Amino acid sequence: MKDEKWFLLTHKPNCFNKALVNLHNQGMQTFMPMHNVSVRKSGKPYKTQKPLFPSYIFVKVDTTAINWQKLRNTYGVSQIITLHGKKPTEVPSEVIDALKSKCNKDNIVPAFDNFLAGEKVRTVSGPLADIVATIDDIADNDRIYILFEMMGRNIKTLVNKDILEKVPAD
Repeated sequence: MKDEKWFLLTHKPNCFNKALVNLHNQGMQTFMPMHNVSVRKSGKPYKTQKPLFPSYIFVKVDTTAINWQKLRNTYGVSQIITLHGKKPTEVPSEVIDALKSKCNKDNIVPAFDNFLAGEKVRTVSGPLADIVATIDDIADNDRIYILFEMMGRNIKTLVNKDILEKVPAD
């Protein structure tokens, strides 16, 4: 009789794909929610996906048949998360189900605020409070490039998306 439960692993730097492949090769189910980000490479912007929880992979294992040492030594895996002593800490399936419900079929979580390039926004706090701006680009780490006009010039600046609100279309 199987007793399958979810656990949390960390992977080695830049090895999440290797860890996922090796865990799948061992017959384990994994879950790694991703999100879309805009990054610059060689000065050019492009879209890519990055882990929602950097360095972490959820793995579902049969606790009656798992060899914890083999799991720890899987190529790409750094460690199994433990909170109390040496026993791996179970992640409640309700947490995984809630995360999965927010993901699309490719395990990508859509943007929380649904900000899009070209939209009008208003800053709600900080030194730029009450300025209406246009979103130029979505950056990494919850930041957004906005364009606003000041003294007859367009100014581009990077702000935290928490200080922005959408301006209703006219």
